[in-house]
Amino acid sequence: MTRAFGKDGVSDRVRQEIYQVVERDLRPSWAMVYAKTGVSVLVGGLVSLFFCGQFQLGFSSLAQFVNGWIIAQAGMLGCTAYCGALFAVLPVAVLRLMSTPLQFRALRHRSAVPTLVWIGAFGAFMTQVDSMGNNPLWMLLTWTAAGWLSFWAITQVVDRFPLLLGRRLGA
Repeated sequence: MTRAFGKDGVSDRVRQEIYQVVERDLRPSWAMVYAKTGVSVLVGGLVSLFFCGQFQLGFSSLAQFVNGWIIAQAGMLGCTAYCGALFAVLPVAVLRLMSTPLQFRALRHRSAVPTLVWIGAFGAFMTQVDSMGNNPLWMLLTWTAAGWLSFWAITQVVDRFPLLLGRRLGA
C-alpha cells in the first residue's frame, strides 16, 4: 500500500487533517463563538469581582476598598466605567487561553455581537442584585459600553502584539 506524499514529504492524509484543523479554527461556528465568549465573560467577570466591586458587589475586601476609593475620587459613573473596563481585561485573557492563536483571531473578528450580548446580560443580571443608585439604566449602559469597548480594544492588542514584537525585532 503506497501513500501519496507531496514534495515536502507530508502525506495527503496528514495534509488534509491539518487543513481541517486550521479551517475549524478560522471558521468557528456561531455556537462556538457564543460559547467561548460566554465562558470567557463569565469566568473573567467573576474573577474581576475579586479586584473591583461592581454593582455594589465584590468578592473580597480589596474589591470593596477599590470600589469605595474610586467612587470617592471619580463618582459612581467613573467607578462604573473603570470597573466595566477591568471586567473586560480578564475575559480577554481567558478567551486567549481557551483558543489557539488562529481561533482567537477568528473569534476577535466574529465576537462583537456575542461579547456585547454576554457583557450586557451579565450587567443586567448584576443590576438586579443592586439598584445602582438613582439611575440604574444609565449605569448599566455606561458599564456595558466601557466593558465592550475595552474588550474590543484589548483583543486588538493581544492579537497584534506578537506581530508588533516580531516586526520590532526585525523578524
